[in-house]
Amino acid sequence: MTEEADEPRADGADTPGRRLVRHMRGRGSAHETEGMTTDELMDMLRPRDPDADRPQE
Repeated sequence: MTEEADEPRADGADTPGRRLVRHMRGRGSAHETEGMTTDELMDMLRPRDPDADRPQE
């Protein structure tokens, strides 16, 4: 049996990730992130290289 977005696993167990998603669903109400896509949120949260903006010598 394949695992779909809202279907339980064949063995009836829930993964830790699914429990976290279910727990956090609907809790994102910050005005700074309202209306952002998942890609935009992930880009914002991705760590940055501190040397990326340094001029090349």
